[in-house]
Amino acid sequence: MSMTTAKKALDKVIDKARVHLYKPIQVAEILYRDRVEQNITLSELTTYRTQSKKWRDVICIQFPVCVI
Repeated sequence: MSMTTAKKALDKVIDKARVHLYKPIQVAEILYRDRVEQNITLSELTTYRTQSKKWRDVICIQFPVCVI
């Protein structure tokens, strides 16, 4: 296996792991908004489904990015 192929394979694993990392953060943001700002209704998915991705991104943009 070449170094380039190995790097691509590793990048793919890291990208998948990153998606799994973001889900709990997104859930936490939804619960936070419900508790603190009270501007969503947990029983109505449409009140937070699209917005929660934006809330998650605002938090995650602060994370340092590791470059190999």
